[in-house]
Amino acid sequence: MLSKGLSKSEWRVYFKKQTDLFLSSKNKDEVVSKWISSLVTFFKDKKGIWGIFSPLQGEPPVDQFLDSQNINLDFQNTKLDQSLKTQKKILNVVYPKIDDQEIHFFKAEKFELHPWGIKEPKEGELVDSEKIQGILVPGLGFNHKGQRLGKGKGFYDRYLKNYKGIKVGACFEFQYTNEDFPVDAWDICMDSVLTENGLKIIREG
Repeated sequence: MLSKGLSKSEWRVYFKKQTDLFLSSKNKDEVVSKWISSLVTFFKDKKGIWGIFSPLQGEPPVDQFLDSQNINLDFQNTKLDQSLKTQKKILNVVYPKIDDQEIHFFKAEKFELHPWGIKEPKEGELVDSEKIQGILVPGLGFNHKGQRLGKGKGFYDRYLKNYKGIKVGACFEFQYTNEDFPVDAWDICMDSVLTENGLKIIREG
């Protein structure tokens, strides 16, 4: 049972512990496969340019749906398989790259590791935020109000401050709560949150 009124740092400790438990759980692969299926369903009617991210350990594998060979789920001879192939033709994805204290999104095929261990575009076309229809946003935790708990660097909050597209939090179900987070003036809320159990709509848009 969580105590009321946790600070951001206490919430971060809580979610990091939950992530460690998940990574050592017996059903981890099953949950990951279910999450990828949820992502394919989410993207089945999406077009245009979408921002995704290269996941760190414990984050949902948002990039795996782009390459069916890497998906730990059997899509052969299923409707999802056809949906996947179709979406790969009409979706363009862009990845974030950290530049000083800011992130920008690039179309890229080659990647390199940032010193923090994040896979980033090595070279590619910079894409203006106005051209990006929606962005999948990572985080340590999300809640029923769309509030996001990041790692404290503020990269996404600064980028999303003036962003007009769709903001979708990407997390596992254990990273989603009905409890409130402490909120600062610069914190940006999500429009919806995607977990392995499907899309949770926060606000219609």
